[in-house]
Amino acid sequence: MKSATGTDIATPSAATAARLTSLDERARTKMDAVPTSRRGIVTGHESLGYLARRYNYRVVGAITLSLSSQGQLSAAHLAALEAAMRAAGVRVVFTEQGVSPQVASAIPDTTGATVVELATEALPADGSYVTYIDDISRRTASALATTGGR
Repeated sequence: MKSATGTDIATPSAATAARLTSLDERARTKMDAVPTSRRGIVTGHESLGYLARRYNYRVVGAITLSLSSQGQLSAAHLAALEAAMRAAGVRVVFTEQGVSPQVASAIPDTTGATVVELATEALPADGSYVTYIDDISRRTASALATTGGR
């Protein structure tokens, strides 16, 4: 296959596809190691839905109800989130940049959950999507596997 400039793009495309397949397999291995009963997640805002769908997790709720860090918080929302966490046995809250540390740290006080901050808003220092997904999948699976829950 040739690009518009006449460059052969089949080899680089195949190499990229192979790297992405390998990345997905590594992430799936990590994520599949978490028992199904521990696959409920709560996030700072609705940022991990793609991960949940891809690796058969369920998003139980989010602290902030929009991808914007300007989403409005209310006591009623947080009470409902805490109740949903208890009902689903969620023991970890994944937060990201833009989520109020005060709000995130209040949830463990009432639920006993652990707060784990993930850098979901930007690629890592090396600029690599592979490093990004490797880190997110490793940290997510590790936190869920070690915190209990049901």
